[in-house]
Amino acid sequence: MDENTRFSGWAKVDLFGHTQAIGYVDVVQLGGIGEAGFGTNMLRVRFPKLEGVPEHVKYFGIGAVYAIHPCTEEDATRAYKQDRPWDRNLKPFTVPADDDNGVPF
Repeated sequence: MDENTRFSGWAKVDLFGHTQAIGYVDVVQLGGIGEAGFGTNMLRVRFPKLEGVPEHVKYFGIGAVYAIHPCTEEDATRAYKQDRPWDRNLKPFTVPADDDNGVPF
């Protein structure tokens, strides 16, 4: 792979804040060019679907990435199943019920 090739595949990603993410990784551009927005590249991690955890996606800024460790799908799924602190931090976000003033936060 030369330095101009975008990586996509199963990997463990080391992120800012001593955080890790494991899943299918690729780079996507969010926002358009011109009137629609300035556009920015983001690292997309698609977390595997497991019992009790739905398949979900998170986006990370490229500047937050320290390292990407490519692996097989089997290795990624096995690592994701293990109960680790980073796993608990990256579960799907759910919006809490509205409080009395109608604001969910």
